[in-house]
Amino acid sequence: MELNKIYLQNFCLFIGKQDVDLCQHDNKNVILFIGGEESGKSTILKAINWCVFNLATKNLLNQEVADSLKEGESTIVQVNLEGYSKNKPLTIERRVQVKKEKNELKVIEHNFIILHDHKLVSPTFIEKLKLPLMVDDSRFNENFVVPKTGQVIITSYEVPEKIVPYVAHAYEMLREGDATVVATLKI
Repeated sequence: MELNKIYLQNFCLFIGKQDVDLCQHDNKNVILFIGGEESGKSTILKAINWCVFNLATKNLLNQEVADSLKEGESTIVQVNLEGYSKNKPLTIERRVQVKKEKNELKVIEHNFIILHDHKLVSPTFIEKLKLPLMVDDSRFNENFVVPKTGQVIITSYEVPEKIVPYVAHAYEMLREGDATVVATLKI
């Protein structure tokens, strides 16, 4: 699977809706996210894992959004992945509706949809997918070699010089209060 876009809504450190372009260009197969501690770099990887595998992360809903909910109100936490698998369009969407009841947040709806070639497919389709290689800053070191094929998503505190020739997109994770904003970075 090659990811072209990730769409986030109220997921962890992200408030509101944000789209991030993940398209590869020419022979450049690395998507780089840089930022400081707690800036949201690893949250991008968590969003992908939650969307595809429902690997639960604590407190899916952004804390500021959660705190702003009044009794009986609800909101959405959503991650969509768009891309291609076997040269056909692929969309994976995971979405939960969260409602505040008796001062507690409760999931009242959970949806998981996979469209391949614009057709609804079984969740078991996931088992056949080859996801991008995801490398966070704790695993990235001077011995890392960028694979010649396949998409690579890397999170790091700074731009590692040795991967610059392979970078299709670079983003800086910026904290604004309790939220993260993804800004395009020119390298």
